[in-house]
Amino acid sequence: MKRTLVVLFAAMLSMAGYGQKIKGSDTVLPLSQKEAEAYKGGSVSVTGGGSGVGISALIEGSCDIAQSSRKMKFTEKKKMESAGKQPKEVVIA
Repeated sequence: MKRTLVVLFAAMLSMAGYGQKIKGSDTVLPLSQKEAEAYKGGSVSVTGGGSGVGISALIEGSCDIAQSSRKMKFTEKKKMESAGKQPKEVVIA
């Protein structure tokens, strides 16, 4: 099964030294938590709630990375674009 991680501004935030907030898929959550624990370069907060919750949080700007076990819906992409953000989907598994 493919799992998709939606990434927005992640590289910029990590280069700037800011903590990152990751939210979304409960399916991807265990993997993200392990990676966050292993990451020594800064503060990483990982929470679940579901793919839709993570994508909504990304659109609203309350998280930096939305983890999703599905592709973004057309309507979600349009909302991101309306918010002035360009989504980037990255398959992680």
